[in-house]
Amino acid sequence: MVEKDIITIGVLAHVDAGKTSLTECLLYKSGTTQAQGSVDKGSAITDGLAMERNRGISIKTATVDFEWEGTHINLLDTPGHIDFSAEVDRALSVLDLIVLVVSAKEGVQAHTLNLWESIKERNLPVLVFINKIDRPGADLEQVFTDFEKDLGAKLFALNMGDNSIPEKPKVISFKDSFSNIPSPIIIKSLENLAELDELFLEQYLEGNRYNLDECFQRLWFR
Repeated sequence: MVEKDIITIGVLAHVDAGKTSLTECLLYKSGTTQAQGSVDKGSAITDGLAMERNRGISIKTATVDFEWEGTHINLLDTPGHIDFSAEVDRALSVLDLIVLVVSAKEGVQAHTLNLWESIKERNLPVLVFINKIDRPGADLEQVFTDFEKDLGAKLFALNMGDNSIPEKPKVISFKDSFSNIPSPIIIKSLENLAELDELFLEQYLEGNRYNLDECFQRLWFR
C-alpha cells in the first residue's frame, strides 16, 4: 500500500453486512463523533437521505473524513444493494484501498462476488472485514474457507475474531492468535504467506521456528 498523508478508502459490502455500522464505528473510534450512529435508529451520519433512514439502507455514496495517526482519511460508504451498483462503480475510480465487509453469519453472498470481480478488474488493494462475529450462527472458519474457494482469494488473517464466549466477542491480534486460538484460519494464512515469500517458505517447509511479528512485517512489504 502506498504511503501518503492522505488516503481514500471505500467500504463495500453486500446489503446488510454492516458496512454503514463499521463506518460509524470508525468515526467514533477516531474521535470525530461523540456518539456512534445507528442504522436501526436512523442516526447514522452517512445515511443522510430521508429514504435511507426510512429503509435502513444506503442509496448514495457518502463521504466522511477523519484523522488517524497523522493520516487524513477520506472514507466512502457505498451502497450495498445491487440496484445501486453504478454508485459503487463511480467510487472505485478514486479509491486507494477497499474494505470489503462480509457477515460472519451470511458469509459470501451473490453481490460479494460482483464486488470482488470489480475490485480485481481495477487491481485495488483490499482488506476483508468479517463482521457480526457475535451473531448466532456466525462461523468465521466457514466464511474464510468459502471466501478462498468461491472467490479464489489468498487471505491472510491480520487478526482473529474470538466468539468462544458469545456474550463477550473480542478481536485478538495476529501475533497472539496463533497460540491462543489454534485455528485452521491461522494455519491457512501462514500457508498463503509461504506461497508468496521464498524465505518464509523455506522456514515453513523445514519446520523451523518463525517469529510471528516478522511474518506480519513481511506480509506488509510483499
